Amino acid sequence: MRIAIYFQTQECWKDDEKIPLFEKGRPERYTVDQAIEIITKHSLVSSKCTRQPLRVRENASFIIDLKWFDNWEDVKADMNGVYSGILRCAVWMIECRNGLWSLLKKKKAPLPSKDAFHLVQNSKTNKAAPALARSIFLFNDFKGNVVNNVCLLQYHVSNGEGESKICRYRSTVTADPQTLSHFTHSRRARLRQ
Repeated sequence: MRIAIYFQTQECWKDDEKIPLFEKGRPERYTVDQAIEIITKHSLVSSKCTRQPLRVRENASFIIDLKWFDNWEDVKADMNGVYSGILRCAVWMIECRNGLWSLLKKKKAPLPSKDAFHLVQNSKTNKAAPALARSIFLFNDFKGNVVNNVCLLQYHVSNGEGESKICRYRSTVTADPQTLSHFTHSRRARLRQ
């Protein structure tokens, strides 16, 4: 049995009490097993973010309370620019039996029982600073609802410096839906209407 070590902290991102850090300074990205443990166990007792962490460019992770967001994909609007390099974007079908998690399939398929879930992982690297990676993990139940109404959001810098620099750029807003990438998912949907 592997023992997972977490660098949990009582700090808040930029001293905002609505954005508590779950962990800071972790030298590697979470594995699927670690994400399952954090979402199912730690999210029940740890402080959750009720606000979007913005401009995170260091090794840090957050447990996000999704009831404060219109859509879970709004978490992606973090003011760090475009994340275009795909590390892993996947959906796993997992099942909980007697408190133990097991992998059923490495793809999205109809869930066979109420004990089965889809684990969604969205991990990408930043276009302007490829050393910066953002990973989002969440569970969906058989109805498609997010389990515990939380997701795990992790930022990881792989260059060994612990912090990444992103050049600021000027963007313009037009009515073209392709240029609306810096808006939240729910806001893009309203603008398209």
